[in-house]
Amino acid sequence: MQYNYGRMVANLKYLLLILFVYSCGNENTNEHKLYEIDNLIELSHNDSANVLLDKYIVSEEATAEEKAIYQLLKTKLAYRRYIPLTSDTVLDASIRYFSKHNNLNYLAQCYYYKGCIEFKLQKHKSAIVNLKRAEDVAQDVEDVNVKYKIYGMLSDCNNIYKEYKLAIAYAYKARYVAIKAKNTYWEAYANVFLSQNYLELNQTDSAVYYLQKCIPCLNSVPRKERLSFYAYILQKMPKMKLKEISASLSDGENEVNDPAWENVKGNVAFENGDYSLAEKLWKKTAHDERKEDCLDALDGLVRLYRAQGNIKKALDVSEKMQNLKDSFASVRQENNILLIQKQFDTQLASEKKWGKTKLLLCLFGTIIVAIVVIIYLYVKYTREKEKKEIHKLQLQLLATEEHLRKLQSVDSNQKSDIIALKKETRQLREVIAHKLPRGKRRYDEICDGSNVSVWSERDMESFVEYYKMFDAQYVLGLEVDCDNLTLQNRVLLILYKMGKTDEEVAQILGKTKGAVRTMKSRIMTKLKKR
Repeated sequence: MQYNYGRMVANLKYLLLILFVYSCGNENTNEHKLYEIDNLIELSHNDSANVLLDKYIVSEEATAEEKAIYQLLKTKLAYRRYIPLTSDTVLDASIRYFSKHNNLNYLAQCYYYKGCIEFKLQKHKSAIVNLKRAEDVAQDVEDVNVKYKIYGMLSDCNNIYKEYKLAIAYAYKARYVAIKAKNTYWEAYANVFLSQNYLELNQTDSAVYYLQKCIPCLNSVPRKERLSFYAYILQKMPKMKLKEISASLSDGENEVNDPAWENVKGNVAFENGDYSLAEKLWKKTAHDERKEDCLDALDGLVRLYRAQGNIKKALDVSEKMQNLKDSFASVRQENNILLIQKQFDTQLASEKKWGKTKLLLCLFGTIIVAIVVIIYLYVKYTREKEKKEIHKLQLQLLATEEHLRKLQSVDSNQKSDIIALKKETRQLREVIAHKLPRGKRRYDEICDGSNVSVWSERDMESFVEYYKMFDAQYVLGLEVDCDNLTLQNRVLLILYKMGKTDEEVAQILGKTKGAVRTMKSRIMTKLKKR
């Protein structure tokens, strides 16, 4: 009754969901209708979802998102309904769209179903790569349903290729997701995955442990699906007898077309001496596309023929078994999925490391640029501040010198004032010289008659600024009245103001006398025009 009540609640939710989809009518966007169909698929109501999807029309005006979602749902539903898919490119357009728009949930699903389809088409290498891509994308997805399916499929693929340790690792991930989601249906499958792989590694204790963990979860598994679990228990753990298994063998639901279950019934028939039924069941499963079930059926036939004393048939089936094993071994060797997964993980780790490195480099570069800008602004501010201070001192020096000249020009008894003003003038010049060390060095070079042809623009500015101490009125006059003069022209005029001859000026500037006279003539012409 508990199980029937649960089914009743699930069906009620399903009916309410369908009523909601139809009642929305035109008020819903097309994308919203697709989301509702997706929910039906996730609830395993595949037939109802198929009816709605068949009625859904993708118009020419449909958005790129609508087309991408529709194609994903169409592929997803076909895969879940076991409809053969012959192309592995049906999801490529959807992958491009979801990747471009960073829709990680749908992107992970696209990679997952593309990988599943490719595995069915025997394209195992590309299948593993796409499943690994799905795993990587799903790390940033909150949907546990997507994660569980990916981990389960990767565990199954590694089990098929006998990479049991890696299969166990993914089965643990699937079990963790199932427990976190409190989904005992998923947990049952995850536990049986672990049991299968531990058994292949001959770790029987661990295999039995997880099989026992699986049994309490079977009530969450639909009755028809439980047959696969019972088949595994009977085949791999014949000593673990369950009441449910014997009941399943006798009720009407044992007609389910499941290869593993057919093998179980074959084993039971063989043990009961019904060799005819056992042979019929095993022959049926011996042609199954899943090699594991096929090998189990062939093994049963070998035992049957030996029991009947038909050695020839037993040898023929044994040879067929060996050929199948060799064929599968060849496929495993050709498609080294362990190496493929390691290469993918290495490449992914490298890409992520390079991504972090680029981020750090960008951050470091931004910090460096910010520091350079701050230093530049600070230096600029400091220079402007110093210029203002120096300009203030120069004006003060100019005023002091003017006052001193006035006192000296008249016959005055204010000798103490004159001495004080001279002292103040000397102090002001010392302060300015201290604040303009570069200008002082350039002034001393000119006084020594050194060649200044290699001076930079800043050197000339420093010299002109420093010379204001000696004749601020003249220099300020050049700046005000002759603002169109170049720095070199101002330096040339100051040199003449200092009393230098044409020959001395030419030597200092590193030019010929003729060039110096021409420069002076042009400057004077400009000044006269002003």
